Amino acid sequence: MIVGGGFAGLGCARKLAGEDSVRVTLIDQHNYHQFQPLLYQVATSQLAATSIASSLRKAFHEYPNVDVKLGEVIEVDPSKHSVRTRQGRRSRATSWSSRPARRRTSSTPRARRSTRFPLYSLTDAERLRTRMLALFEDADRDPSLIDRVP
Repeated sequence: MIVGGGFAGLGCARKLAGEDSVRVTLIDQHNYHQFQPLLYQVATSQLAATSIASSLRKAFHEYPNVDVKLGEVIEVDPSKHSVRTRQGRRSRATSWSSRPARRRTSSTPRARRSTRFPLYSLTDAERLRTRMLALFEDADRDPSLIDRVP
């Protein structure tokens, strides 16, 4: 069982794909892998979201030993070799690795809670892009708004 379709999860699943002796379940909260270093280009309209995201299911459609599941893992039970998703599903692994990976959200305390526009996902990038374009449109209609910028 692999939790997360980021670089490490995708790389691990690719190494195991096609191995008949291994059954792989890849669980991610999105059905795509995103190339996070380019999120700013989506936010600034330099790239489309589809340019930095690729389907996890499509990546493994040729490999019958890899199953991609959509879900957000909220609990890991090492003693039972299982995980539980926010959607209530339980999945059990037939083999288990004790090498957990952790996402680093920020090295600055409270940064994630304090910002109105975080940039960790495609949704974040699209939300920021929409907000910036709306501000430009507002300023185009009413140039006096530009003087209000602190």
